[in-house]
Amino acid sequence: MIIGKYRITKKGKLVFGMLGVLLVVLIGMVLSNVLKDSKPEIRDAKSIEPPQTVVNTTENTTSVGTQTNSNVANTTPSESTIALEEKNKILSTAKAIVFFKPNDYELNASYYSELDLIVNMSNRFKDAQILVDGHYNGIPGLLKTDTFMTLALNRAEMVEAYLLSQGVSQDRIVVTNLGCNVPINKDDSWQEIEKNRRVEVHFKPLNK
Repeated sequence: MIIGKYRITKKGKLVFGMLGVLLVVLIGMVLSNVLKDSKPEIRDAKSIEPPQTVVNTTENTTSVGTQTNSNVANTTPSESTIALEEKNKILSTAKAIVFFKPNDYELNASYYSELDLIVNMSNRFKDAQILVDGHYNGIPGLLKTDTFMTLALNRAEMVEAYLLSQGVSQDRIVVTNLGCNVPINKDDSWQEIEKNRRVEVHFKPLNK
């Protein structure tokens, strides 16, 4: 075989044949890639993840909080819905006893928390009166002087002043000076009757 000026031998034919086959294979590979890229990708349905739902957590939290507050409001009885007997039962649990040093009426700050419970209860039951009873230690009928009676009154007034400072209205507080006539401990020994050196704070029972 002669191409142009060159003669093609059998060996040359074999080489050209191999080149032709290689060219056909390369063309086939190129076409295959082109066709592959043009086809849409088909995925297994099981492998497809559902779209994520974005939740507005702030709005949901507000909604839940509102519902919770509503439930609390519905289950917590107000003062007006509580029966008189139940009111007095609750008020009877609020008591405070404040002790004093000998011949002194200074209110120790350690009793503030107890008196704050009285204040909180008075804020809940706004028609309840607070009784503040002043006492001094002594033996009834034996040790009863104007000095000691004044001391008992001063102690009660110190407790009253604290309640007023916490917002309790003056007309809701009743101060009584009981002197040594109502001892908390009737033992005649001085070690025991010193426990009578006190102010008792409690609520007057409601009658309506």
